[in-house]
Amino acid sequence: MSFTFQVLIDRARVPLNDSAKTRYPDAELLKYAVDAYLLLRRYRSDLFLADYTLPDWSAFTVDTTFPKAPDEYLPIIADYVTARAEFKDDEHVVAERAQAFYGLFTSGVRT
Repeated sequence: MSFTFQVLIDRARVPLNDSAKTRYPDAELLKYAVDAYLLLRRYRSDLFLADYTLPDWSAFTVDTTFPKAPDEYLPIIADYVTARAEFKDDEHVVAERAQAFYGLFTSGVRT
């Protein structure tokens, strides 16, 4: 089974306390999710060995299926999206919390 960018974004909204989608629009979180995809290609290139071409990541929408990531990567990719949103939002969060979410992502993809 695979997940869409919308599922990923909704998962990232939970620790952001933004289920009403008032603080972070889907478009902003989608950008962070695409960045997570690009980092995943860098850190876990073994997941993409059968792909000889890079998909047009600029065409990804919230309804697009997240490419090649196993379902167990959903939480750690959501942690990355959460971290990026919190790094930007210095009014509502301390930097240590955002760094913790980023650490969850990097430790998860490198193991």
